[in-house]
Amino acid sequence: MALWLKWETKKHIHHWIIAQINTIPTGVQAVSIVVTILATSLCVVYPIWAVMSAVQGFTMVSIIILLIWHVPQGLHSKSLK
Repeated sequence: MALWLKWETKKHIHHWIIAQINTIPTGVQAVSIVVTILATSLCVVYPIWAVMSAVQGFTMVSIIILLIWHVPQGLHSKSLK
């Protein structure tokens, strides 16, 4: 992800400062760790197929959003602009 952010800055597609290039990938990994802990904890309460189906459902929605050409303005992160 850091390489992609650097590439966007180099091609003048978006201007990311060095602090953002270093922080954003770290934040993504932190969210991944928290979600993994939460998902494995939910496996104690719910069947594993239900937890994994929910995780894959969120992943599928994310992939579809990334694949569409024009992302609606409401889905853009206001903190990254």
